[in-house]
Amino acid sequence: MGFTFGFNVSDDEGEAPTPATPPPPSALSSLSIAPENMPQEHSLDSVLDTLKDVKLTFDNYTTPVGKTLVYRRELFDVRHQVMCEDSEEPLLVVNNDRDLEKNVYEGGFKSWECSYDAVDKLRELLDKDSLNHRSFLEFGCGTSLPTCYLLRHKLESHNTDPVTYILSDFNYQVLRLVTVPNLLIHWASTLPVDQLVALTSLEERPLYNNDELLCTPALLQAFTIAMKASGITLRLVSGSWGPQFNQLVGPVEFLISSETIYSLDTLPVVAESVVELADHALVAAKNIYFGVGGSVIEFLNYLKRIHPLGTVDVEEVGELKRSLIMYSRMFRQTLQRIAVRSQSTVTKAAPRPLSNAHVSNLEGRWGSLPKEDQTALIEELKTRMELPWSELSVAEKKAAYYISFGEWGPRKPLHGPGDASKVFWGVVGGIAASVVVFAGIRSLGAKQPHTLERNWQEASDEYLKSKNANPFTGYSQIQ
Repeated sequence: MGFTFGFNVSDDEGEAPTPATPPPPSALSSLSIAPENMPQEHSLDSVLDTLKDVKLTFDNYTTPVGKTLVYRRELFDVRHQVMCEDSEEPLLVVNNDRDLEKNVYEGGFKSWECSYDAVDKLRELLDKDSLNHRSFLEFGCGTSLPTCYLLRHKLESHNTDPVTYILSDFNYQVLRLVTVPNLLIHWASTLPVDQLVALTSLEERPLYNNDELLCTPALLQAFTIAMKASGITLRLVSGSWGPQFNQLVGPVEFLISSETIYSLDTLPVVAESVVELADHALVAAKNIYFGVGGSVIEFLNYLKRIHPLGTVDVEEVGELKRSLIMYSRMFRQTLQRIAVRSQSTVTKAAPRPLSNAHVSNLEGRWGSLPKEDQTALIEELKTRMELPWSELSVAEKKAAYYISFGEWGPRKPLHGPGDASKVFWGVVGGIAASVVVFAGIRSLGAKQPHTLERNWQEASDEYLKSKNANPFTGYSQIQ
């Protein structure tokens, strides 16, 4: 049995129904992930422990297009740390001269051109106050320069609103050797010089260099304290992309990805992950990746096939033909066209199931979603409701129930839990404050005039009597 929301939508006049394009097979569901590459989350404290008493050498870099200042740890310094460590892990950064090696190393130690384009775009969005999201995922972060810029901007603006930054890379070594160190360096750049010198100087080594940062225990402790004080949560995830990764990370409001659609193998995975995980996304890429098959055109076509209701804006930057792709679940197709196609008698492919990450915990996220995103989700669920109820997932049923009968819109209670007690105690507090203010003013007032004393009043009464004063007719004329 099917289920619908009962919303009425008029049809476009004169538009003939067209057959829907069958969605491509899911790239996420067909992935085969080796046990050693399964995604896993690492605590920030465990990564910081590996950096105690490590000296980070870094370089100041200005983005070519936007001239935005960022910092990045030097690659030779990474190699030096790895060679000094007594570890049984494979020395990727030392022994691997290739940029990429499938299922072994995904190029995270280097800062690629498009990551700088992403930084410039984020700066533009922040200047327009268009990036007020509470959760960010850098998908294939590597040196994590885009997130580093967001972190530094938040700290410099003294904004304490809670926000979560999720940084993911295939290799754990990338997270601990460049991702977290770059975050540390950008945080340290916001500190006053005297405080930074105090945190990075040791008794036996008091010198401070402009291009070095010594990770003393005091510095690492100050970093964790500053993150909590600023409302920042940092999550670190390593391992392969796929359904397990998406389930671990969960839905986010904004996804950032740079140089991840370089091949025809990764391109569909990135596109499907963007649609499943994010409300909005910024994907920075070269227009064509010669020799490996990936391209912006292929990515846009695939994205359109799997989620035709999303909006995509493409901006070309730089002289080497690079592009910035802005994706949003908001859609501009008219609801009338959707209604025409849904009512068409033309045979259509069954709509793709909505991911649990997309519809889970809807009652907690619904109020923060833009109006356009709410409308898009309603339309997607309406399409799913045309199927037999047994074919829907539990998350889809819960989402449909909440949209139909949940406390939002006209069904939202006028008064929330605890409002009555807040009003009561507010009134009591106001009255108590007024009494205190009145008593304080009285205590500061001048002494009472002597004409108001009882003796003076009695003497005044006797005087009026002696003059035959009458309060109704005035003074008596009788002598």
